[in-house]
Amino acid sequence: MISAVFWGLEAVFSTLFIIDGRKIITCKTLCYKMIASFLFVAYAFYRLMQSPANVQYSRLILIALLFSFIGDFFLGYASVKEKNATRLGIIGGAAFFLTHVFLLYSYFSVNNVWNKATFWIIFAVNLSVLGGLLPVLKVKFGRLLPLVVVYISAISLMTATAMYISLALGQIPLLLTLGLGAILFEVSDFTLSLKIFSSERFDNFAVRVIYASAYFMAQMLIGTSVLFMS
Repeated sequence: MISAVFWGLEAVFSTLFIIDGRKIITCKTLCYKMIASFLFVAYAFYRLMQSPANVQYSRLILIALLFSFIGDFFLGYASVKEKNATRLGIIGGAAFFLTHVFLLYSYFSVNNVWNKATFWIIFAVNLSVLGGLLPVLKVKFGRLLPLVVVYISAISLMTATAMYISLALGQIPLLLTLGLGAILFEVSDFTLSLKIFSSERFDNFAVRVIYASAYFMAQMLIGTSVLFMS
């Protein structure tokens, strides 16, 4: 019942954020976003309080989601407040960098299931898919291409790690929470990067719906995964 309330509220406020910021980001839009972000952190904390089997993994996930919350605030505030927007954006970007660090740390903390060959196959396939989409979508990054390659490699590493752990542990609930959550996180990151680097083609409402809805659902699923991580 409590989980359904969290999921329902997340759906409501993430939808309000998407719709309200359709044309311009306002303080009200930011409030909707921060409520949605607070909900996925609170939900992860609620799950942590249910005595999960892997406490270390659960705590690292909660820390990662807290940094996501911080990143959401600073990046959102940078969109509202033009003054110091660059500085706010840097702080927000740093927070999301730490989000990825702690997510990877939480995945690698599950150190009893590693098979390096299988993991690198999953990573290579995932990276190939993302890399192959760029020419199909006719995205031109110019001088930013090296940075984009590093960025795509990083999110591929995170997704491949989560997918490998989910498959290696052989638990369907874990695959549907951590595995699917990681994929949606990657979809959100990839779609947002298209919006940022090719705004003339991808800065539209459809792209906003994809990256925002995928992001919030990913965070909720990753928060749920603490129940199933052994």
